[in-house]
Amino acid sequence: MTQLAVIEHYGTPELKHESVNKLIKWRQENQLLDNKYRNYGIHYTNPNQRRRNYIMSIWVSLLMNLLLLTFME
Repeated sequence: MTQLAVIEHYGTPELKHESVNKLIKWRQENQLLDNKYRNYGIHYTNPNQRRRNYIMSIWVSLLMNLLLLTFME
């Protein structure tokens, strides 16, 4: 079974970089910067529609037993 760390973005597509930066910071703090920790993104709504209720999840696969954190805006 693959364990995942997840950050979810709720809001406009223009601000999704803020959520991405939170995940990057978390990966740096937990020394998860190698290429063996893969990233996956799921867009639940179309980012090209410029909707306020845009939802996106970014996942990082984990190879070790870490506390999984979910960051929510």
